[in-house]
Amino acid sequence: GENETTFMADGSSATFRVSFKEPLEIQQGEYYVASAKLKVSVFYFLHLDS
Repeated sequence: GENETTFMADGSSATFRVSFKEPLEIQQGEYYVASAKLKVSVFYFLHLDS
């Protein structure tokens, strides 16, 4: 299935939780893959002076 959601990044390294609209049944002994596609409208750059 698919799930679409939005969130606002604050520039920190915080973890963002994404929830599914419907519960998913997870079976013991099975492997599952979750992936995310991010659409970015603003890029943040870190500038370090040496």
